[in-house]
Amino acid sequence: MNNHQKQQTLRIIQVYAPTSAADDEEIERFYDNLEEEINKRSTYLVIMGDFNAKVGHRQDDQIFIGHFGGDHNEQGKRLATMAESRRLFVANTFFQKRAGQRWTWISLNGETKNEIDFIFTNRLQIVQDVTVIGRAFSTGSDHRLIHARIVLDSKLEKKALALSNAGQKKMAFDAKVFQQHVDASDWTLSEDLDDDYNKFVDQLKHCQQQSKVPYNNHQQKRISSLIQKLLDQRRQMKRITANNIEYHLLCKLIQRQLKEDHDAFQQQALLDTA
Repeated sequence: MNNHQKQQTLRIIQVYAPTSAADDEEIERFYDNLEEEINKRSTYLVIMGDFNAKVGHRQDDQIFIGHFGGDHNEQGKRLATMAESRRLFVANTFFQKRAGQRWTWISLNGETKNEIDFIFTNRLQIVQDVTVIGRAFSTGSDHRLIHARIVLDSKLEKKALALSNAGQKKMAFDAKVFQQHVDASDWTLSEDLDDDYNKFVDQLKHCQQQSKVPYNNHQQKRISSLIQKLLDQRRQMKRITANNIEYHLLCKLIQRQLKEDHDAFQQQALLDTA
């Protein structure tokens, strides 16, 4: 949706994520495709759909996940990392609802209920409410519909846009630059403990401030080039035979390396949003 007079755009992305049973390549392909769409410029961005993941509620230093959510799982951790690194709010988690009004999916036997459908946005202030539509509107699906009330207030948004466009660039923390400033600083101690402490804190803050560089959306990939090569190697092996020791060892190596890459990406994402 475009508003050419005010040069504002509303971009809506509908997704369906692979389930936990999908292989690593399919999951990585989904996130790669999603990030390509996220990179396309727009004033307002809304992403909604079945993510087949449970993000839960806010953990530790998370900013873009609210306090109102249920449990989280491994798929949810990956989704939460994406939200934090791309500065996208998980709107569902910012509105308090009873447990019966949160779940979006139910198992065939009716015993398991999970919240796996979400609405993400780059501007939380436009979302007035997110709620699940229950029995009043039944689709015959194992999913329930989510209703989000979005209000675009031109006056408020004009102020918000003015602030965001005031020449302030997004900055990210660069660990290498930080180490360079730490090495170049004078950390000589005196005999006064209080003075030493104050000097240490001031210098550390100075190093941190000097270590911020212009933010680059492509600054860090979620998976390394090594993983890409391993996935390509496994794909070639799969075409020949998928039932040998070498193939299964490669699968284990990929799983371990994916976890390491994911953890490294999550740590960098937290530093970038600090």
